[in-house]
Amino acid sequence: MATIDTIRDNVLFYCREQKLTQRKLAKKLNMQEAALSRALSGNPELKTIERIADALGVPVKALFHELRTVEGYVSVNGKLQRFFTKDELLTMISKQ
Repeated sequence: MATIDTIRDNVLFYCREQKLTQRKLAKKLNMQEAALSRALSGNPELKTIERIADALGVPVKALFHELRTVEGYVSVNGKLQRFFTKDELLTMISKQ
């Protein structure tokens, strides 16, 4: 069973993928940023989870499954850079 941590992590992951801040997501949901933050930190209602999934353009079940993501740091030309997706990593590497 998914925990609130899994749901929150997945929401944040999909936000990063779409270059969407939590503030912008809240605006898309027509809710206050603080209310979204509370929902992602507490026990959100299924209706709220459905609205979040719809705003992110992902199926509801995508928020309940642990993602196997690529995330880390890489040194590019002596500068440490963080990446959150495989595509970001490949873009960083290809710029060398």
